[in-house]
Formats: sequence, C-alpha cells, structure tokens
Amino acid sequence: MMSNENFDNDYNLPPPNDSAEDLKIFIKRYERSVDSTLLEIDENKREALEKYIEERDRKMKYEIECNERLQGWKKLAIEREISEEQSGEVQFPRWIDEWANTKLGGIFERIFSKMDSMQNDMNSRFDAMQNEMNSRFDTVQNEMTSMKGEMAEMKVEMVEMKRETIRLNTRIDLLEQKTEARFQSIEQRFNSIDQRFNSIDRRFDSMEQRLDSMDQKMETIDARSCRSIMLTRKLENTTRSDQGYLA
Repeated sequence: MMSNENFDNDYNLPPPNDSAEDLKIFIKRYERSVDSTLLEIDENKREALEKYIEERDRKMKYEIECNERLQGWKKLAIEREISEEQSGEVQFPRWIDEWANTKLGGIFERIFSKMDSMQNDMNSRFDAMQNEMNSRFDTVQNEMTSMKGEMAEMKVEMVEMKRETIRLNTRIDLLEQKTEARFQSIEQRFNSIDQRFNSIDRRFDSMEQRLDSMDQKMETIDARSCRSIMLTRKLENTTRSDQGYLA
C-alpha cells in the first residue's frame, strides 16, 4: 500500500520510506500531473493568443472608423469655413455658447446644490439636535420624576423619624422622671441609713460611756473587795490571836 504522504509534498520529492512498487506508482502519477499541467498551460496560451488576435482586429477596426469620421468632419469644417468667408457672416462657435450656458448653469447648479446640501445638512443637524435635546429632556424629566419619588419617600421617612424621635424623647423624659424619682428614693433611703448609722454611733458612744462607768464601778468594787478581804483576813488573824490568848 502507498503511504498517505505521497501527495503531501506536491510531488516535490517521493516519500522516503516507500517501496519500489510505491515509487513506480508515484512516478506514473507525477508524469500524469506534469502532462495535465502542460496541457493546461497550452490551453491558456491558445486562449490568450485568440483573445490577443481578437483585440488587435477590434482595435484596427476602431482606428479605421475613427479616421474615416475625422476625415469627413475635417472636410465639412473646411467647406463651412469657405462658405462663411464668402458670405461675410462669421459665427461664434457653438461651443462658446454651450460653454457659457453650461458654465453658468453649472455654477448656479453647484450653488443651488450646495445650498440644498447645506439646507439638508442643517435640517439633519437640527433634527439630530432636536432628537438629542428631546432625548436629554426625557432623560432629565425621568430623572426629575425619579428624584421627586425619592424625595417623597424621604419626606415620609423623615415624618416617621420625627415621630420615632418624639416617642423616644417621651420615653427618655419618662425614664428621666422615673430615674429621678428612684434617685430621690435612693437618696432618702441613704439619708435614712445615715441617720440610723448616726443613731447607732450615738448608741455606741452611750454604750462606751456606760462601759467606762461600769469599769469605774468595777474598779471601785474591786477596791472595796480588796479592802473587805484585807479586813476579813485581819479579823481572822485577830480572832485567831484572841483564841490563842484565851487558850
């Protein structure tokens, strides 16, 4: 089987790994391709040659027709020139009138055309400007409508915020009143507690005074007890001595 690379290189080189049979087939196909290419070149050359001959004949025919017309027109011009000289009436060439009419007409036509073009341009620009202004006006109007809606919503929100602020202020006032009342109550309770502490302090002072008095009394009692004990002992000693003496 032939390799798939046989025609990938446009017959520049045979595939390097093909067998001898594959190479023969490649050579035959290459020869057929060369013959087909040469035949196509010959056909194109023949068509080009036929076209060249046809164009040459048409050119020669055209040159002959133009020369015949020119010769006839030149002969007619000479005859009319002789006739005008003999009659003494020399006319301006028609091309001058045609040039003047065409020139002036062309100038006015260009002027009017330019004016029409300018008018159309101005109209189109005016229409474009008007459309743009209308579009911008519509946009601005829509934005204003949207802004009015937003402002209305903001007003509603502001009214609600004012109401909420009033409610909060009322609650704050109530809380302040309650707080003030509670502070006054607490202050009164603290004052009462202070008074009780003062009373307790006074009672402690009185108790201290009483304790001091009791201490003094105890000291007096102790002193008296000591004297009583001493007297008792002395009396006992005296009694014992008297008993010894009596014995």
